[in-house]
Amino acid sequence: MDVSATGHYPRPQLDLELLRTFVAAVDTGSLTNAGHLIGRSQSTISGQISKLELLTKVRLLMRSKQGVSVTPEGDVLLNYARDLLKIESDALAALRLPAGSGKVRLGTQESFAVKQLPPILNRFMKQHPSFEIEVVAGLAVDLANQLRSEQLDLVLMRQIRREPRQSGVLWREPIVWVGREKLLARRDEPLPLVIYPQGCFYRDAILQDLADKGLDYRLVYTSSCSASLQSAVKAGLGISAFAAGTIGPEVPVLDAGAGLPRLGDVVVRLHRSSKKKNAAAEALGEYLEQHLRSTVAENA
Repeated sequence: MDVSATGHYPRPQLDLELLRTFVAAVDTGSLTNAGHLIGRSQSTISGQISKLELLTKVRLLMRSKQGVSVTPEGDVLLNYARDLLKIESDALAALRLPAGSGKVRLGTQESFAVKQLPPILNRFMKQHPSFEIEVVAGLAVDLANQLRSEQLDLVLMRQIRREPRQSGVLWREPIVWVGREKLLARRDEPLPLVIYPQGCFYRDAILQDLADKGLDYRLVYTSSCSASLQSAVKAGLGISAFAAGTIGPEVPVLDAGAGLPRLGDVVVRLHRSSKKKNAAAEALGEYLEQHLRSTVAENA
């Protein structure tokens, strides 16, 4: 990089804070929602977007009564902005990590263990090869019990929450019904259910809401494995319900107007052991929170 005659480096043209605001506006679809997400007023968000457009000399967002949409030029910047913010997150997380080695026992549900976690944990371990991470996959009720008994340091899991606001939420997604439509046409027969075993919050919510709506059902397939349940649904054995982000390809999603009850949303949280402090676990917990939020935003 060239240094000017005064001995100073050229002034940077992109501000990470402005980029963070821009990404939030794109991900939430409105300046107001972006303000709620990062704790700024709508007018402040609007001013930051205008400043970024002035710096880049291009229109980044199109504004309308329905919200904001990204322009072609904004879409180009969006990819670079996500990369820059992830680099910032990596750098800060690396500086905050404790020196030396440590062991972390992380509990999670199968859907995370298969999809979101492996690439994030891989990056973490490359930066800190002396850390040892033990991942335990299981049902939410079992993971919660292990956290309380100090068998686990961290637990990442989905939980059903119907309240509009919840603290400490990494993200929220709807629960949707899946299955073949022809199974709903047999109104004179109980609904065939493909479902998790006792102790799973999905099972409790599904059975309670069906009972509240007066719909009869029968259990045709039970498993603690999400992949197994989804395979059963694909084969036409019955209907079930999953968080939208966990549904695999070729699993038929039922229309919201199919006559089945709305099951609400799931929220995703990272829970920490309150009884035992573990510096390595705290470091990994912070790293997971930062990177899971950005990963979900990219895939939204």
